[in-house]
Amino acid sequence: MEIYFLLKNIFAWLWEIIKHPIFVSLLTYFVFDAILQYRKIIGKIDSKLFFYQSTLVSLGSINTDRANEEKWECSNELRALAGDLGATYKTVLIKWFFSLTKVVPPEKDIQEVINKFRSLYNGVFEKDPTKKNSIDKIRELLKIPPRWWV
Repeated sequence: MEIYFLLKNIFAWLWEIIKHPIFVSLLTYFVFDAILQYRKIIGKIDSKLFFYQSTLVSLGSINTDRANEEKWECSNELRALAGDLGATYKTVLIKWFFSLTKVVPPEKDIQEVINKFRSLYNGVFEKDPTKKNSIDKIRELLKIPPRWWV
C-alpha cells in the first residue's frame, strides 16, 4: 500500500513539473526550436539541391564566364549548407531519442551527408556522372521525399 501511495505521489509531482509553464518554455526553447531549425535546414537543402542540380550534373566541362560564375556560386552554397547542417544538428538535444523516433537521422548519416556535400562542392568544376547518385543519396539519408515533377 505504501509503494502505491509513493508512486502516486511521484507521478503527481512529475505531472506538476511537466505542466509548469517554465518547464514547457524550456522544453520548447531547448528541444523543439532546435528540431524546427533542423527541419528548416532540410527544406533549404532540398530547395538548393533542386536549384543547382543542372549546374552540378551538366556544367562540369563547360568553361564560359557565366558557367564558371554559376559553379562558384553553387560550390559556395553547398559548402554553406554542409556547415549549416552540421551546426544545426549539433544543437539538437537528446539526439538518441529523436534518432530512435526517426525525427532526425543518426549522426553517422549526417556525417555521410556532409561527406557527400564535400565531394559535390569540390567536384563542381569536373564532369562526373556520379554526382546525380550523390544528390540522390543525400536526399535518401536526410529522408527528403523525391520531387515528382523532376
